[in-house]
Amino acid sequence: MSFMAAARWEEREAAAWYRKENPELALRFRSELKQTLTRVITNPNQFPLIGFRERRALLAVFPYAVVFETTYEEILVIAIAHTSREPSYWRTRIG
Repeated sequence: MSFMAAARWEEREAAAWYRKENPELALRFRSELKQTLTRVITNPNQFPLIGFRERRALLAVFPYAVVFETTYEEILVIAIAHTSREPSYWRTRIG
């Protein structure tokens, strides 16, 4: 699994925001994100297509989604997207 630089930035920004609110929230966010990424790695096709090749895995508690695409060689995380803000902004990242 690899991440676009922008997706890593979004992950760090979300965790930093939760850390400011409550350090425990930041830990819970990271844990839930890790669980979601593990589910993506285990079976990426269980998640719905939201574009030609892009899929979305929703976090269970936090209002975020992992937007990714798969090829035969890898899973590429395109965005760690807040589900209530600019829902399709990440489309500019795909080719």
